[in-house]
Amino acid sequence: MAESYSTSLKLTIIGAGDLAGTWGNVTNANLGTLLEQAITGVQAVGLSGSTYTLTNINGALDDARNAVLVFSGASSPCTIVCPGGSANKIYTVVNQCSVALTMTASGGSASLVIPAGMTSQVYLDGTNQTGSGIGVYSSLNGVPNSFTVTGNLTATGVTDVGNLSVTGTTTLTGTATAPTPTVGDNSTKIATTAFVATATSSLGTMASQNANNVTITGGSINGVSGTNSGLSVGSATNATNATNATKITNSGGWNVTPTGTKLYFNYNGTNVGSLDSSGNFIVIGNVTAYGTP
Repeated sequence: MAESYSTSLKLTIIGAGDLAGTWGNVTNANLGTLLEQAITGVQAVGLSGSTYTLTNINGALDDARNAVLVFSGASSPCTIVCPGGSANKIYTVVNQCSVALTMTASGGSASLVIPAGMTSQVYLDGTNQTGSGIGVYSSLNGVPNSFTVTGNLTATGVTDVGNLSVTGTTTLTGTATAPTPTVGDNSTKIATTAFVATATSSLGTMASQNANNVTITGGSINGVSGTNSGLSVGSATNATNATNATKITNSGGWNVTPTGTKLYFNYNGTNVGSLDSSGNFIVIGNVTAYGTP
């Protein structure tokens, strides 16, 4: 009976009664060479084209049997074709290339992309045990318990379905997005640009605010001094209803001082008249009038 070969590792299966006197050589090769390669083998593979098919040889050393495959040399995306024909295998794939590699299987439909510089554990499903087709899949897609990273963690396309807690200083590069809190939320949630735009969109300018809704509790306004009981306006220009505002105070000895409900006119330190709340001018002392009243 002729020898045959195992499906995945291509080990030599000795037929009954075959290889009399030499079967030990074949058995030694199976155990000491081929199984050794399948369990501990690290194979460096140089890439130069757009496709590379792993060698798959019956009863001899090859690419596909190794435990670890180290790819280098590719300067453009390359597809790695693993054995088909119902072969199953787990690999550690080290992509030392500057481009992504696509792992697939001969005759299969499922493929897996290994980004540049990434080391991944994958498995070849040649018997469609996944139910998603023959091909190459990631051997890890989640961690059931706590997962600790002691170095730098780089994540692409992350979707957090639970609670993510970060301590220390977090540096974000690129465009970072976050859910927009509801209007009026004053918690410690991140305020997005959308939240800020909504919160400030109802604010007008000082010119358009209702006087009853504006209270100035501090700071200063250029050209304005005093309090609400004694306010003087200095060199104000282009002010609504104050075309000649520069004449209100300190103009040729004249000053205008609001006190209570009256507006007093003062010349060189002496009050000469006032306007009451009804707009009537009240003369204080002797007045000399010039021109036509």
